[in-house]
Amino acid sequence: MKPPSSATPLIRKAIDQLEEGSDWAPLSRIGQLLVNLFSDFDPRTYGHEKLRDLVEKTGAFEIKKEEGRGVYIRAKPSGGKPSTQKKPSA
Repeated sequence: MKPPSSATPLIRKAIDQLEEGSDWAPLSRIGQLLVNLFSDFDPRTYGHEKLRDLVEKTGAFEIKKEEGRGVYIRAKPSGGKPSTQKKPSA
């Protein structure tokens, strides 16, 4: 089993591939991209059943859940402090 932190560069690469116009990325899209970019990607390889749990365990990303819209993630800003920037309304 690999440590969750070893998934961080893969998740960052998937986030970078999205052109959503926001620093927040839908977790469902990240999951799809991870499988497309790395065909053998599976969160269970890192000790987690769900991608959200893996993302949280890395400690490198912020996570937010929007009612009726899903879960979004973004890389934590440098210094590890959460950003106060909000996701623009769609």
